Amino acid sequence: MGQFLSDSITITFQDMASLGLPLDTTARDAEQKILSNDYTGARDNLLMTQKLFPAIDNIGAMLVVCDILSASNIKFPSYGIDYYWVLQLTPSSTFHAVKSCYQSLHTLLQPIKTKFPGTELALKLVEDVFSMLSNREKRSAYNLKRNACREDYESFNIRALSCQNIASKETIITANNSSVCERSFSSQSLGYTYLVR
Repeated sequence: MGQFLSDSITITFQDMASLGLPLDTTARDAEQKILSNDYTGARDNLLMTQKLFPAIDNIGAMLVVCDILSASNIKFPSYGIDYYWVLQLTPSSTFHAVKSCYQSLHTLLQPIKTKFPGTELALKLVEDVFSMLSNREKRSAYNLKRNACREDYESFNIRALSCQNIASKETIITANNSSVCERSFSSQSLGYTYLVR
């Protein structure tokens, strides 16, 4: 199979199927995994397909779809999706960098919009993120909320480590220290669930 494909031609999954060429099951599995929200598994399958069939057209764009959907699938307490992760940018990115990234992703994903599952959702996410990060007022408000949540999370981790250290000394200083620590850090973290889904 690999002998017939050279680096100078590109084909799609549909082309392979219509020509009667065997389509690697990892490519089909990738599409199924996207539909079942297993974006990391889909990405792994696409990477394997890329190794087996390097001439498949738009596989890079399909990998980007997986990356965008994976980033958007992680929700943080108090502020939800990290918009910077979706565009793979840092919070210090300039407006020009945000716009350039948006345009590049839009151009890359548009050709596979109706050909690869999840692409329409990825494009919508990219547009929503651009809308937020390109508006100075919205971006500023988002950054304040994001930074406050991250500061709370960091202080939570410091208190949790402190409690863990005290708890590990329980054999010497019984449970009194542990309960004092639990009271002080529970009252400060009421209403927050620090789990990343």
